[in-house]
Amino acid sequence: MWNYTTGNGLFKAVYSSFAIVDSVVYVDSNDGFIYALYTFPGAQLWNYTTGMGVKSFLAVAGGYVYVGSMDDNFNCLGA
Repeated sequence: MWNYTTGNGLFKAVYSSFAIVDSVVYVDSNDGFIYALYTFPGAQLWNYTTGMGVKSFLAVAGGYVYVGSMDDNFNCLGA
């Protein structure tokens, strides 16, 4: 029904799975961003830059998004 393109060039790949909580899709990308998208129509709610690519599974619990990034940091964000 919709798609969302992350990043550009070689740095737009999405390597991990996503999470859906309360009609919001959370996904991380090799472009260095974590995205929150509305499940319909796929519009961006917010994004957060990690500074480097993300190739790990993210988790959403208790109103927070947890994900590690390739800059050796673990990120905790408000969902």
